[in-house]
Amino acid sequence: MAIRVMVEIKAAPDDEMLDLGAITARLGSRGFRQDHDSEPTPMGESGPSRKPQSFILYGFVDQESQIPSLEAQPEVISVWHDTQIAPFGDP
Repeated sequence: MAIRVMVEIKAAPDDEMLDLGAITARLGSRGFRQDHDSEPTPMGESGPSRKPQSFILYGFVDQESQIPSLEAQPEVISVWHDTQIAPFGDP
């Protein structure tokens, strides 16, 4: 059973474009499969240009043991489980 994860990656330096294709390919070599139904989410937008500090990529890994390998990549800030949020109480 696949484990759904959120991978926070560093934004590109000031004037560079973020190459998400290259990043997801590198992460893919570590077992990450991007969820193509979810768009990368910019995080920590600041300054007059509203440039994001990082992005969240949504995807899957097959094993919990693959998470440390993802976190060891230089562009990765952190990896979290993407736990499903559901209402609670009386249905």
